[in-house]
Amino acid sequence: MRLSCRQKYSVIFCMMLCIFLSCAPRANRWGLPQYKYTYQVPAKAEDGWEIAALYEEGIDSGKIDELIRSILNKRFKNIHSVLLVRNGKLVLEEYFYGYQRDTKHELHSVSKSITSILVGIAIDQKKIPGVDEKVYGFFPEYKGSRWIDQKYNIAVEHVLTMSAGIDWDEQSHPTPRVDSV
Repeated sequence: MRLSCRQKYSVIFCMMLCIFLSCAPRANRWGLPQYKYTYQVPAKAEDGWEIAALYEEGIDSGKIDELIRSILNKRFKNIHSVLLVRNGKLVLEEYFYGYQRDTKHELHSVSKSITSILVGIAIDQKKIPGVDEKVYGFFPEYKGSRWIDQKYNIAVEHVLTMSAGIDWDEQSHPTPRVDSV
């Protein structure tokens, strides 16, 4: 199938428009780039979060407007969302670059960072003695497995720093694509 010159230019124009719009942090309801910001209270969802307005929780909306405008003007790059919780209530929920509430992300080291924070809290609350604690002790339900019965010398610190000495073959076990998770 051969395309006429006009059809070729139309295809190229559409592709360039898509690329241009995908570079904008946000699109309005007509699909055009949006660089202005007006705060809206987050929409209520069936996710258990209570919703409140910024002013109801004593938050300076001027600072929030400045932050969001900076994101829209690409001062801060690669930010896909900003959520703000105050007093257990969701007061800000904004998304950029085509991302939405249900968009899945690969987390990689973010999970490790949060786990490190939680381990620190557990140590502070005396729930675990420290990062020198051997990991096999946390999994008594796996008694009978080689990893538990041989009491591998892997401590919490090793897991948190990714120095447990466990090989991972990225070729045989690649990270699944985000849209297939």
